[in-house]
Amino acid sequence: MLVLDVGNTKSLLCRIAGEVTELGQWAATESPEQIAASVKYLVDAESENLVVVSVVPQQSEAIKDVLPEAQFVDYSCKLPFKHDIENITETGADRLCNMAAVAGLGWDKALVIDAGTATTFDIMIDGVFVGGLIAPGMSTAARALTACTAQLPEVRLDKCELAVGKNSETAIRAGAYHTGIHGIMGTAWALTTKYGDLPVVLTGGLSDMLEEVRLDAKIGGKWLQDKWWTLRGAAVLASINKGDK
Repeated sequence: MLVLDVGNTKSLLCRIAGEVTELGQWAATESPEQIAASVKYLVDAESENLVVVSVVPQQSEAIKDVLPEAQFVDYSCKLPFKHDIENITETGADRLCNMAAVAGLGWDKALVIDAGTATTFDIMIDGVFVGGLIAPGMSTAARALTACTAQLPEVRLDKCELAVGKNSETAIRAGAYHTGIHGIMGTAWALTTKYGDLPVVLTGGLSDMLEEVRLDAKIGGKWLQDKWWTLRGAAVLASINKGDK
């Protein structure tokens, strides 16, 4: 099965067949038409059906134009879990896929933290998706700081030592990384304290940073880091909605 994950920062095409193999990756700075053409070329070469999970409507339309048989997974699918969401139509397809991946493992509870352009915290309890939190992603917050101030320079988000910065650049880099990482880990602690002993899944482009911090801090419990989690959930939804578009 080929799965295309269309996000706000990048699009990622993978084959899922037990193991996950990355076939292509495109930055959001490329036009939707360019990305769609590249995806079509690879899908045609692989001669497999395409499943799409997208949070970018313009990119979704471009994919539909060149690959009308692609199967999109979103709120309209049959879901392998119940939910207590006021308006499920407003819930991102990526968040639903993250919950579907929980159900696909046979779990009835979990906290899934997806750290990317946005950071989302979504919770399932007793087989019910009860809701979540949405916050700016770490890189997004760092860019916003530069965009909303007159004199602060733009910096790259990287792991760095916890130490006071001696200039604006090092202070911003340390502030962005440490408040981001520890803010996410602190929120995870608060949510698992409030909602009980939940397995915690780390996914998204920045999940490697979170897992490294967790291991360094020797945080125990049932934690799983899987950067392919959303794609696995898309595959779960596609399988139970086979034949539906």
